[in-house]
Amino acid sequence: MSQSKEESFFSKYKTNKIPLNEDFDYLDQLNPQQKYAVTNIDENPLLILAGAGTGKTKVLVSRMFHLISQKKIPPYKIIAITFTNQAMKNIKDRFSLFIKNIPKISTFHSFCAEVLRRHCNVINMSSNFNILDRYLCRKIVKELIHYMKIDEKKCSITWIMDRIDHWQNHGFNPEEIETSSLAENEEIPHKIYTSYMKRLQEQENLDFGGLIIKAIEVLRNPHVLKQYHQKISYIMVDEYQDVNPAQYMLLRLLCQRNDIEQGINLCCVGDEDQCIYEWRGSKVDHITHFQKDFKDSNIIKLEQNYRSTSHILNVANQLISNNKNRLDKRLFTQQDSYNASKVKLHVSRNSESELFTIVSEIKKCINIGIPLSNIAVLVRISLQTRSFETAFMDQGIPYKVIGGGFYDRLEIRNAISYLRLVCNKKNDSDFIEIINLPKRGIGKESLNKIKSHAERNQISLFKATEEIIEAKALQPKKIKTLQNFVNDIYRWGDNLKNHSESNNVAKIILEESGYLAIWKDDKFSEESRERYEYLTSLISIAREYETIQQFIVNASFREDNNNHLSQSPDYVQIMTLHAAKGLEFDTVFISGWEQGLFPHQRSLDAQDYEKELEGERRLAYVGITRARNNCHLFYVLDRRPNIYSKYNSDNYKNEPSQFLLELYNPDCVEEIIHDDIYGRLSDYRDNLYDKSHISSTTHTKFQVGNLIEHEKLGTGTILLVSGNKVYVDFNNANPKWISDSFINKIQAL
Repeated sequence: MSQSKEESFFSKYKTNKIPLNEDFDYLDQLNPQQKYAVTNIDENPLLILAGAGTGKTKVLVSRMFHLISQKKIPPYKIIAITFTNQAMKNIKDRFSLFIKNIPKISTFHSFCAEVLRRHCNVINMSSNFNILDRYLCRKIVKELIHYMKIDEKKCSITWIMDRIDHWQNHGFNPEEIETSSLAENEEIPHKIYTSYMKRLQEQENLDFGGLIIKAIEVLRNPHVLKQYHQKISYIMVDEYQDVNPAQYMLLRLLCQRNDIEQGINLCCVGDEDQCIYEWRGSKVDHITHFQKDFKDSNIIKLEQNYRSTSHILNVANQLISNNKNRLDKRLFTQQDSYNASKVKLHVSRNSESELFTIVSEIKKCINIGIPLSNIAVLVRISLQTRSFETAFMDQGIPYKVIGGGFYDRLEIRNAISYLRLVCNKKNDSDFIEIINLPKRGIGKESLNKIKSHAERNQISLFKATEEIIEAKALQPKKIKTLQNFVNDIYRWGDNLKNHSESNNVAKIILEESGYLAIWKDDKFSEESRERYEYLTSLISIAREYETIQQFIVNASFREDNNNHLSQSPDYVQIMTLHAAKGLEFDTVFISGWEQGLFPHQRSLDAQDYEKELEGERRLAYVGITRARNNCHLFYVLDRRPNIYSKYNSDNYKNEPSQFLLELYNPDCVEEIIHDDIYGRLSDYRDNLYDKSHISSTTHTKFQVGNLIEHEKLGTGTILLVSGNKVYVDFNNANPKWISDSFINKIQAL
C-alpha cells in the first residue's frame, strides 16, 4: 500500500533509533529560570518571556531535546517555527549538539508552502505554484497600474504595495475587506489588490503574504486540520513578538482545542520589549494578551542576562519601565561589574563634534585590541548613516553599512545621474538612467531607435536624440517630449556656467526635472518620505562644494572608496536600530538622541501618541541592550541638516530626547560635555536630568516668549515648551531645560 502525501511528509523525520549525545548534560548548562522553562511541560500553552540576552535559543533547543530524551516524544511530532532562514539554521546547528535526527525546524513561509503543496486541492489550487519575490510582485502591480490607467502622481506604486502588505499581514483576501470602511486613499489600492490576487491565481503564483493566507484557508478544512493534530504534538515558536495577525491566526488554528480535539501544544518564546516591527504587522498585544488568548496558559520569565554589564541593564530597565503595555520583568546579571564602564552620555554642540568623538573612541577600541567587527554605530533613521560613511572614509576606518550606504541608494544614484548628464552630455549610462525619470512616455521602441542611431553614427545618445528631433523621426508627441528634455539639460547647463551655488543648482535640476516631486507628492508612503528626505540631504551636501563638478567627483570617489573599505574582513558595522535586533557587540554607539529624531517626529505627531511612543521606547531598549561592555549615547545641540523635528529651527537648539530624561541615573550613566572645534560646552549643565519626566498628558502653564525668573539663574525668556519642561535663555548663561515641577523656584512675570 502506498503512503499518503501526509505520511510521506512526516516519515522522513521518523526513526526508531534516536542517537542521543549522552555526554551532553544540557540541564547543568541552565540557570534555575531556564531549567524550569525547559522541564515544565504539561498540556497547557506556554509563553517563555525571554528578555534580551537571556539565552532564549538555548532554552528553546533544550526544551525540544527534553521532550525527546525525557518525555519520549518522537522528533517528527515536534516542529519549531521561526522567521528567517538564518534563525532556522542557528537552531538546527544548536540542536545538532544533542541529536542527529532533529525535529522539523521551519520558517512560517516554508511551513505554509509545505501545507499548500500537500493539501492545495481542498481550495482548488494547483500544487505547482511558484512563490514570487518582492521584485516580481512589484512588477505585476506596475503592469496593473498601467493597464488600469491609474495616475501614479495621485496613487503611487509604493503606497499600493504598502496597503497590500498591510491587508495580507492582517490575513485579509480582497473580498474580505469591507469596502465601505476604506479610506479614500485606499480605494485604488483595493482595486489593484483585487486584480493582483486574481492575476497571481491565473498564473499559479503566490507571494509571501498569500502563502500564509492560503495555508489558513487549507487548515480551516476539518479533515486537514485533524491530520495535523494527529501528526504534530508540539509547536515551538521563536521570536513570538514579531508574529503578525495572519501568522497569529495560523497558530490559533493549529492549537485550537475543543471537546474532541486536544490541539497541538504551543510554546512561544518572545519578548514584548523587543517588539519593534509593528510597521510589518507585529503586535505587542500578542504577548501581553497571551494568557487571555490561550486558555489555561502559563508564563515563565527569563531575566538573567548573559550579555551586558549591570550598568547597561539598569539603564535599559529604567527606560523600558516607562512603557505601560508590557509584562513586568527586570533584567539582571551575575557578572562581576565592579570595573565595568558606565553608559556614556555625550553632549556635543554639533555633528562634527559627535563624529570626532566617535572616531576617537573607535581608535581607542582598536588600541586596546577590540576587533572592528565588535563595534557598531546605530542610528534611528538610515539617512543618518551618510555622515558616518564620510567620517570613516576620511579616517580610513573600514566599515560596512548594513542595508546599503547613502550613495548606494536608488534615488541618490538617479539624482547624481541627472547632475552628471548636465555636466557631461556624452555620458550614455546616465542618459539611459534618467530619460524616463519621471515617466516621459519614451518606451523601448523609441529608445532603441535612439541607440541604433547613436551606434551607426558613433555619437552619444544625447546627440542622437538631438538629430532624431531635427529629423522628426518619431511621433510628434514623443518629439515634443524629447525636445523639452533636451532644452532642460541645456538650460541647467547654463546655470552651471553662471556659477550659481552648487546646492541651488542641484535643487533646480531635481525640482524642475520632476524627479523630486515623484517622492514629495506621495504623501502616504513611508518609503517615499524617506527617499525625499535623502534627496533633500543630498542637496544640502552639495552646499559643501564650490561647483557641481567637484561634488560629483567627490560622490564618485566616496562610492568607490566605500566599496574598497567594506571589503576588509574586519569592519565597523553601521545600521539602523531596527536592523540591529538579534545582534550584539562589545561596543555600541547610538546617535541621535534628540526629540523629533528619537523619538521620531511622526510618532510624536501620531493620533495614537502613547502607543507610538512606546514603540520608539522599545527601539531604544533594543539598541542599548545590543552592547556587551560599552554603550555610548549621543545628544547633539545643533544637528544639520535639521529635518527631524518641527520644534527645531535655525534659531533654537535641538531638544534632548525625552528618553534621556527617563533613562538617566548618575549611578549608571556618565555624562560627558565635549569641548569641540567651535567652542567650549563646559558651561552646558542644566536640570535636564532631574527626576521628572516629559509626559504627553502633562502641560506647563508657561508659553514661548514668557519672561521668567529663576531663584539661582535669574531672569530669562522661554524659547521652547515641551510637556512640563521649558527651555530658557538666560542673559549670562547658555539656554537650559528646566522642569516647572519646582514651581517655587520659577515664577511667571
